[in-house]
Amino acid sequence: MLTLRRFFEKDAPQLVEVCNDGDIQKYLRLNKLPYTEEDALSFIRYCQFSEKRGAKGEQCFAIVYNNIVVGCISYRRDRGCHAHCAEVGYYVGKQYQNKNLAERSLKLLSKLIFVDESVTRLYAVPACENVASCRVLEKCGFVREGTMRKYFYKNDVYYDCYLYALVK
Repeated sequence: MLTLRRFFEKDAPQLVEVCNDGDIQKYLRLNKLPYTEEDALSFIRYCQFSEKRGAKGEQCFAIVYNNIVVGCISYRRDRGCHAHCAEVGYYVGKQYQNKNLAERSLKLLSKLIFVDESVTRLYAVPACENVASCRVLEKCGFVREGTMRKYFYKNDVYYDCYLYALVK
């Protein structure tokens, strides 16, 4: 059974297990190996603070599969004249991949976001070489709109990224 829910401090050990993988971290803004329980607790506190800020903050959800936190999915509303847009991001632990969990989570989150009629555009910016993430987006109806060259920089490497969008 798959659910999305808010993070709790008790989720820290499961989050550590998922995030202590260089392959998982490769395309994330996260750049912390080893990923400790204190890192997980700090992230969970950030999520809880953002939840209190409402539409002004990033909204993070635990991806829970059979009562185990297997990843994270989030969205962040843009501001100003782009306030109708929201960026989505997600990751699922290696041992839980190839079970359509990212796809199912993104479909659930997209429905949740689009309930707010002021959001008319969801977008994601995966690295071009992150084929699995691109495939998830396409299965969820996102359309590749273009390539953003040298958009992502991490560990002394520039990555070209695709721009994907789902429009209501």
